[in-house]
Amino acid sequence: MIQWYFILTGFVTGLVSSLHCVGMCGPLALALPAGSLSAAGKRNALILYNAGRIITYALLGLVAGLAGSAFVTGGFQQGLSIVTGLLMLFFVVVNTIFKNKNFARVPLFSKFFQSLQRFIASLLKNKKPSAFFLIGSANGLLPCSMVYMAIIAAIASGSVVAGVLFMMCFGLGTTPFMLALPWFGQSVSFAFRSKIKTAFPYMLSVLALLLILRGMNLNIPFISPAVYHNNAHAVGCY
Repeated sequence: MIQWYFILTGFVTGLVSSLHCVGMCGPLALALPAGSLSAAGKRNALILYNAGRIITYALLGLVAGLAGSAFVTGGFQQGLSIVTGLLMLFFVVVNTIFKNKNFARVPLFSKFFQSLQRFIASLLKNKKPSAFFLIGSANGLLPCSMVYMAIIAAIASGSVVAGVLFMMCFGLGTTPFMLALPWFGQSVSFAFRSKIKTAFPYMLSVLALLLILRGMNLNIPFISPAVYHNNAHAVGCY
């Protein structure tokens, strides 16, 4: 059964991540070749760009959900939630200590991300609708700590459908600010963005703790709902 409060958490996570996107994805969004388009054309271009991001996130959610469902099938749903929560806390600590380290610096991933960046750069002079969609789709694969955290949470969902919905809602949560970015994104001060960035480890830690509590079967509605296992055994006829 899909726990909708968990899916809603994906949207809220994306929403609070929006200002983080200003620093990471903002420059790319501002570099989109939409400056010479009409107001309607610019709006449509931004919608296509964000639709591409959301679809990529949904596909990542599909993979994460498949991984999580394998653990659930094996009867490890509660353990999965606890482990992913602990893993998220681990990443928060590591990211806080080693602020400049990420997958983009690992040689295996570095080559992939460099190719992805070249692909995006080749599309920045193209004003066709498909170009905006492809830029957004590729952008969804660029290294981002917030996306990594969302993927971990999607794995904890233990369901393909829930994993897809969680990542889709995460993308939708980031969309309002990303749509508005070309109009007033520059007015958000660097000091304000820095304060939001400082708060992210705390927000992610709260999400990690919720995942851990979710797996502890404490029978607390919405936070740690009870999971009942069917221990009945089939009776054979002789």
